[in-house]
Amino acid sequence: MEAAGKSVCVTGAGGFIASWLVKLLLSRGHYAVRGTVRDPGDCETVENKLRNLVDVRDVAGALLLTYEKPEASGRYLCSSHKIKASDMIHILKTLYPTYAYPKNFTEVENIIYSSDKLQKLGWTFRPAEETLRDSVESYQSFGILN
Repeated sequence: MEAAGKSVCVTGAGGFIASWLVKLLLSRGHYAVRGTVRDPGDCETVENKLRNLVDVRDVAGALLLTYEKPEASGRYLCSSHKIKASDMIHILKTLYPTYAYPKNFTEVENIIYSSDKLQKLGWTFRPAEETLRDSVESYQSFGILN
């Protein structure tokens, strides 16, 4: 990665992990970065697998809870909602009917994570609808969605 003047193409540059890779490459000063992204309105098919959805505010609360509870030890998984993509889109369509949404879903195998250990400490989480609504409203306020 240290070759000077290298041109690097990062596919999916607008995604979470790829965006961090772009920042890292640019911070090194040795790379010309070209990013590719897809048109979000061009999404016709989505994998209809269970997604582990959690509100970042609930994650922060879980971290604080495990810090403050003397009996807390080891690792904890923080995943409040297991929701299929089609169900998440149904909620969003109900809240925001004017946005474009995928039309087709392909069924895929699921991996399930559990936050039972956190819940035994007393952790609770927000409803999925609240997390999705607050996320969209945040995106709107920053001009990402309009």
